[in-house]
Amino acid sequence: MIQACQIENILYAGVIGDALGVPVEFEKRDSYYINSMIGVGTWGRPAGSWSDDTSFSLPLMENLIENGDYDQLMQKFENYMFHNEYTPDDEAFGIGNTCAKAVRN
Repeated sequence: MIQACQIENILYAGVIGDALGVPVEFEKRDSYYINSMIGVGTWGRPAGSWSDDTSFSLPLMENLIENGDYDQLMQKFENYMFHNEYTPDDEAFGIGNTCAKAVRN
């Protein structure tokens, strides 16, 4: 059976991988080499900034832990999109059209 610390490590790995990828999002795979946290890049974000992927995952995990319902989850997503919660530096960015439309509806 999977342990709580293993789940935590998986989540941290996802956030770290996301932050490593933010500066090179949409770039050709062979056009860069990442071996540390860098800033600026595609989104002009500070080093270590995670993307909307993590900013949507954090409220989902929180909602699961709280045993929240669908409406509570949607409220958390709205808080991310419109009030910059769950962001590394109080600014939501990079939210795709499909995700934005799903939350608005």
